[in-house]
Amino acid sequence: MGGRLNASYNCVDRHLAKYRNKSAFIWVPEPESEETQAITYQELYKRVNEFASVLRHFCGLKQGDRVTFHLPMVPELPVSMLD
Repeated sequence: MGGRLNASYNCVDRHLAKYRNKSAFIWVPEPESEETQAITYQELYKRVNEFASVLRHFCGLKQGDRVTFHLPMVPELPVSMLD
């Protein structure tokens, strides 16, 4: 009881040393005729940290604050969830 989970570390950070240039996820948009995106662990790490920086510095959020987002099914959705 009382444990803490760092989903970002478990999903991204711990894989950087070994899988930096491998795909963390492959985004297949709808409609499928649009271009598919392969996002590496390094790119995902960069995007998550940039988004966290925006939330801290532009929005003034700090640890413990609660935030909700409404996003369509776009690659930025998992980035925001891992922040």
